[in-house]
Order: sequence, then C-alpha cells, then structure tokens
Amino acid sequence: MTQSQDRLLEIIDLAETGQVQLAISNGQGRQTAPPATFDNPLEDSDRQEIGWYFTEYLQNPFGNAKDRAGSVEARFNALGRALFEAVFQSNEESQACYASALEDGLSNYRLAIVSQRPEFLSLPWELLSSTQEGFLSSQLTSVLRRTSSGAMDPFDNDLSQEQFNVLQVSPALPSRNVDGQSPGDSGSIASETLQILDSMDVVVQLDCLQPPTLEALTEQLAERPGHYHLVHIDAQSNTSGGEILIESADGDAANVPSSLVAQLLLNAGVPTVLINGGDTSSSGGGQESAAQLSEAGVPLVVSVAAPLTPAARSIFVDNLLRQIVAGVDVPTATSVARRAMMDDPLRPSAAGKAPFWDWITPQVYQSRVYNPAAIQVEQPAPLTPQSQPEADTGPDQHLPQGGPYGLIGRRTELRQLERTFQSQPVVLMSGNTGSGKTELALGLARWIQKTGARSGGVFYTTFQVGAGLERVVHEIGTAVAGLPFADLSAPNQRQWVVDYLQGQPSLIIWDALQHAGGNTVEDNTGILDRAELEELDAFLADAIVGGRSWALLVSRRPEEPWLATTHQSYQLPPMGQGDRMELACKIQENTGPSELTPGEQADNQLGL
Repeated sequence: MTQSQDRLLEIIDLAETGQVQLAISNGQGRQTAPPATFDNPLEDSDRQEIGWYFTEYLQNPFGNAKDRAGSVEARFNALGRALFEAVFQSNEESQACYASALEDGLSNYRLAIVSQRPEFLSLPWELLSSTQEGFLSSQLTSVLRRTSSGAMDPFDNDLSQEQFNVLQVSPALPSRNVDGQSPGDSGSIASETLQILDSMDVVVQLDCLQPPTLEALTEQLAERPGHYHLVHIDAQSNTSGGEILIESADGDAANVPSSLVAQLLLNAGVPTVLINGGDTSSSGGGQESAAQLSEAGVPLVVSVAAPLTPAARSIFVDNLLRQIVAGVDVPTATSVARRAMMDDPLRPSAAGKAPFWDWITPQVYQSRVYNPAAIQVEQPAPLTPQSQPEADTGPDQHLPQGGPYGLIGRRTELRQLERTFQSQPVVLMSGNTGSGKTELALGLARWIQKTGARSGGVFYTTFQVGAGLERVVHEIGTAVAGLPFADLSAPNQRQWVVDYLQGQPSLIIWDALQHAGGNTVEDNTGILDRAELEELDAFLADAIVGGRSWALLVSRRPEEPWLATTHQSYQLPPMGQGDRMELACKIQENTGPSELTPGEQADNQLGL
C-alpha cells in the first residue's frame, strides 16, 4: 500500500501576515482559498492544563481531578471547533474547498499542516472537528506536518525487504525527583516496542544502543548505512529548544542539537524516526525536536510528545509497526494507530478506567515521500511426517514469571543496573521483602534475552530452595552444552563453566541469596555451610572477575558477610509515584476498584 498523492488538503501558515490559507489538490488540480486572519486559540493556560492532563491526571484522579479533566476535555472540543471554523469556514472559498473534499470523501484525503513555526505546527490539529462530521482525523487518510508546501522529493534508498531493521536509543538517567519519579522514565515505550517486534511474523533485527551516547550512535549509524528502516529515540523528557536527550559517557544527561542527530540519520539513509516522551505544557517541547529533524531532511518523523499509559503504548506501537511492516506509508500507519486508540479510549487509573484523549498526541512530520515495501512474512519450512520440531538450542533458560504481574514499571532501575555492569561486573542488589527485587531481576533477564545484549546467555538460580555450586554449574553447563555435560567430572564441569563465562558475555542471576548464608556471624542458619559458601565465592571470582560476563546477586541484606569477591552494592529504592500508580492500575484490572478512601487507595493496595 502506498501513500496517495492525488488528494490533499493543506492548511498553510502565512506567518508574516498572521493569516492561514486553505488549499485543495484533487483531480481538478490545485485550488487555493483567499487567506484568512488566524488567531491562535491555544492560550498558555491551555498548555498548562493539557500538560497536567497528560502527565498527572490518571496517576492521581481523586478529589477535583475528574472535574478538572472534564474541563480539559471540554476545552479539547472547543479547540477543535475553533480551529475548524478558522480554517474551513473562514470564507466562501474555504467552505467550497471543504465541501469538495466531503463530496469526494474525507477518507480519500490527506491533511498537511504547512509552517516553519514550531508553535503553529504543535497546535493540536488532530482535534479539528465539525458538528456534522465529528473529528476529521478519524476520517482523513492521514494528518501530517511539513515545513514547506509543494511537491516533495522521494526517498529512494533501497532497504531490505527480508527483515525489518530497528535501532533503539533509550536513555535512562540516574537522578530522581523528590517524588521518586525519574525524568528518564517519561514516556518510555522501549519495553512495549521490544515485545511487539518480538511477536511479529517477519524477521526483525533490533539493535539497542548501549550505551546510548552520541559517540555510540555516530559509530553505529556509520557502520550500517542503508540498513535501518526505523530509528526509535525513546524517553525524551524535559527537552526544549529542539534538542535530543541522550546520555553522556558518565551516564548523565546530554542534550545534543537535533540538527546534529539529523545529519547522522541522513548519512545513514534512515527513512523513519519514532521519537517519544516530552512535556506537553511547553510551547514546543518534543514537537520542536521532531520538526527540526524533519526540516533537516529526515523523511518521516513520528512524534509522541506526551507520556502514554501502558495500555496506550501497546495499542499505538502495535498498530503503527504492524502497518509499516505491511508496507503502509508512515502517515497512514500513524492514523491507523490513532483510530485504534480512539476506538479503545479507556485507560486504567487508580480510580478505575477512564476515557482518555491520548489519541491526539501522535504527530507526523514529513519532508520527503517514502513508500515502504512490505517486509516478507517469515515462512516456516514444511514438516514431513517424520520431522520433529527442533528443540530450543539457545543457551538461555526459560525464566519464571516472578510475581502475579511480572515487572511493572522500574524502567529506570533496570537501565541503571545495565549501566552499573559497564563498570562493575558483580552487583549485589538488596531490598526489603516485597520490594520487587525478584521481579526486577527477572525483568532485566528478559530484557537482555530479547535484546541479545549478552550473547552467551542468561542463567537464573534461586536459593529459595536447596541450591549450591553444584546446581549452579549443572544448570549453566547443561543449558549450553546439553546432556553430555553431565559426563564430565565435577572439577571439569566447574572449569568448563568458568571458561565459558570468562569467554562468552553472559548474565548469571543468583536470587534469594540471603537463604544461602543465613546469619553466618551468629548461628550459621543458612542452607549452605561455610565451606560451600567459600566455594560459591571462589567460583564467582574465577568466572566473572576479569572476564566478559556479569553477575547479579539478589538479597534482602545490603551485604553478605561471606562474599569477598569485589562487587557493587545497589539498594533498590522505593517505587516512584508513577510506577506505584501503574502497579495499582494493573491490580485493579484484575480485582476491580478498591473501596478504600480515594486519596489513600493506591498506597493501600500496594501495602505502602
């Protein structure tokens, strides 16, 4: 499916005169209506309220929040009608252009917003509505933004049709605000993107840039020109002035000019960028970065400048990526994803599900025409009557679920662990009972499995029940070498696993480690005696220190007295407000809204 070039409505910003002009292109050619005065209906107070709505309402929907949200949604309706009147009803010629589009069918038209001003492009044009037709964005083929009118050059780089290649740049910053919320969390859809790509019936190559620094991005794109169909720039919170948020070499925030990133993307022949996160209360916010990427020549930029709820992330990313992989042009794919969000508008909150207007947040910026070819569907080899499905020969273990809901939130902590491993390969993570240590450890394991960050494999052992070095060695050895590993003698098994972990970048996780040693100082209440603990410690030093593998040790205690191997201690912090609300919403999806006092509902559900 390719983008239709025949029927187009254009809203052209005449900034010097404070006017707008409507143009229509169809089978009769291109016609323009006389310019009309345009007064921006969006006030500063509107931006502030919209910012509150998208970033805070669902996390704290109590007190007068519902009435306040209702006022914002009423304002959305008013803005949509005001924009419609200012453009399509400003004079007789504009009315005639709109009538012509109605006669042809709005579903046959694309709508382009044309301006070089970020404040004009960032207006919520997706809200355009009339009393008869409703929201135009639900009917138009696509809504897109451009910095100039007229014909656009095509993007003609031949990309692979055999697999879908994606580069993900997802910064995670260590600093936290007073409420425990990390600025690097805002709007991250990295996990959902990975899960959806993993579920597709085409071959997908996902490269997760580690570390997500400018130097690494420059090197990655330079090494693979003409390779990537999509670059995903994730978690763009608290950016302004058209900058892109990445990480510095020491893990702090680094804001780089959009123009610099755009040049890297252009040199690598990347047709599409997905950029998400941001602050909708700012005058330009994340949209300005998207506009500058587009103006610099990146063919298509999909911007989601407000953080999406987990439910909305899955709906949006799933529909967007599946459409692109099927050969649908990016503006149309974004509109399909928008309609899916409109058709399923209820979002979980701490007070139960509520209708939400997050469908207005995706925006498309276009500078060149790009009609993607469909990626070939992966066809399984036909089975003969004698053939049997091959067993999974990868070294990774099948991981347990870890709690009734798995890992909820904790995106920043997960990425902080990854960064810690860059400087110290042995990390002891501690936290109180019920703090989510196991869920985070397993979440890290799954993330690394799916991204392929540790090509040697991920190996998980819990000391909740009887476990010692013999079991650790056996599980790793048989996972990698299969049953013949058991034929080796015990010393040879240990040495084989040590050599493997030293040479192959792997991750081992030892969970519930407090049970191994117990209280070694007072009464040796652990499941292992001193000699067995010393064996574990020696194995850890031999297999991990100075090699290519990582070890994550999980315990209730901040230190294990028997552990002499050099390590980094990591105290798991309490869940941030956003993560707590996300977990509360997940609980309510299964149990229904709580009858507790609203202001304390989420904390009571979480035992806080």
